[in-house]
Amino acid sequence: MNPELYVQAVAAAGAGSEALPEARRVALRERVPVRKGGRLPNLGLSLARAALGDSDPAPTLGVLFGTNLGCQTETESFLAHLFRAEEATPKPRAFSASVHNAIASFAAQELGARGECSTFVHGELSFAWALFAAARATGPGPFCVGAVDELPRETFLELARAGDVAGEEEGGALCLVSRDAASPMARIASLAFGRPDDPEAWARAELADDAAAVVSSGGAQHASSLATRTALAAAILAGESSPAALGLDARAERIALLEVTPRGECALIALARA
Repeated sequence: MNPELYVQAVAAAGAGSEALPEARRVALRERVPVRKGGRLPNLGLSLARAALGDSDPAPTLGVLFGTNLGCQTETESFLAHLFRAEEATPKPRAFSASVHNAIASFAAQELGARGECSTFVHGELSFAWALFAAARATGPGPFCVGAVDELPRETFLELARAGDVAGEEEGGALCLVSRDAASPMARIASLAFGRPDDPEAWARAELADDAAAVVSSGGAQHASSLATRTALAAAILAGESSPAALGLDARAERIALLEVTPRGECALIALARA
């Protein structure tokens, strides 16, 4: 599908963000429970504010996030205490921050955004589904579309190692997208999902005769690295980052990001120079 969306600004944090200009980077928060909102929700808010810059958010702003692992810090804090205290003294604040949708809803509340608001939980493809939701949204936007993940600790880390969790680091990114074609960093040219036997061949078929440089997800740094790579692609197309940040030899007119999960599901996000 053609999402008819334009990337107006990006921001990223954690693994992979070092290739972006300093003004586009956000520092990861300390690995402790945060009194208000939770660690990942606050990171999502920081990314949104960095992408929005000095402009006041429009009331129609949509906030759409993806996450694979969710709010690990608060979930572990809530459950560990619940077991240790034998359910005598639950932590309602930790519980409210542990649910996945806390990421998008907290950022939307703090920004005063009244547009579309959802957090998508679909593994490594969560960012792609958030982008799909922005493309299909009935509201006018603009949209903060991002994905964030933190590396689990203690018990959750062992559970993650037993599964198919991408990467050994944490981070995330956000793209401020809109339907306004005036002076964007890049254009979202196409978005596709599939479960093909040959992901590379499928990607090339989806792109047809497009000479886009295809960047695969091999060696993903963290569970939401598709969002980070999308932000990097937009920055490369805008001339803000080196093509080497995505393993490219030269600046391309189009960059296609292929994400393949351990379950064989695929997402393809193609960006073009504006």
